[in-house]
Amino acid sequence: MKVKLIWCIWFYPLVSGVAVGLRRIGDKLYYVEKVTDSLYTFDEVKDVVYSKRSEHQVVEVLDIVDGGLSLYIDNHLQVCVSDEWIYHEALVHPAMLFHGSPHRVLIIGGGDGGALREVLKYDCVESVVLVELDPSVIELVEKFMPMIPDGAFKDPRVKVVYMDGRKYIEKHDGKFDVIIVDVTDLSDVSAHIYTREFYRAAKRRLNENGVLVTQSLGLHYQLKYVSLIYNTVNSVFRNVRLAKAYVRSFIDEWTFTIASDSELDLNVLSSRFKGMLEGKTRFLTEDTLMALFAIPPHIRRRLSEDKRILTDENKVVLYE
Repeated sequence: MKVKLIWCIWFYPLVSGVAVGLRRIGDKLYYVEKVTDSLYTFDEVKDVVYSKRSEHQVVEVLDIVDGGLSLYIDNHLQVCVSDEWIYHEALVHPAMLFHGSPHRVLIIGGGDGGALREVLKYDCVESVVLVELDPSVIELVEKFMPMIPDGAFKDPRVKVVYMDGRKYIEKHDGKFDVIIVDVTDLSDVSAHIYTREFYRAAKRRLNENGVLVTQSLGLHYQLKYVSLIYNTVNSVFRNVRLAKAYVRSFIDEWTFTIASDSELDLNVLSSRFKGMLEGKTRFLTEDTLMALFAIPPHIRRRLSEDKRILTDENKVVLYE
């Protein structure tokens, strides 16, 4: 207890008033990130590669001692080269496999290119539209972290549109087989992309048997927000499943809410994985794919008991 108390007292001046971001402690540089109202992480920084405010947000590329090159937006980690492939494989492939034969895919957000890279592993994909709010995100990733997109932005099947993802959904007349929502965590910039109104608009852009997936935050530290997102999606679609995968850089099991008006049958995933993906993934195997859906009973209870949803009039911002 004495050690814990000493650390709390020593860190207090740094985090009071939410003093997040780059901070020098002694002779070392750290990046302080707020996880919850009572939990902060301190990552030692080897090098500040880029740090600047764009038109929309603060965008930073840092070389972290324990994780390598990492992209931060508005003081929150978005992607780390050491484990981004776990996040992106878990985000993309269950939704694509549930559909079974996706030809047209829409990605909302995803400016780091990781989700796009995974989508392009499917031979059946004919076109992908990626809608990114901030051009600087793609520019910085292409310049400093090109191993993440791995050439995906140059694929002739890809069209990049720079605008707000919700505006694109509401104004675009086309239809898609799979919609992947990979935006920041319930921020001022993205909260309107987690509401019932957004999911209703997205559903109208899905073909018959279409599937939507959204990243939905950390299962343990942010469970109340996971529940809000899950139940909001569930208020719009007939069938919803929650998947999760541990991402070390996010210090939590990260969740992905998958939805469709068609059945989301776990029994088809194994055979489709063998036929469409085997040998193309670093994290997912038949076993790890099925393990994504092993949700503990107390989490399932929480999801079924909590009926709150997010609306345009009742949005939530995670970090204020």
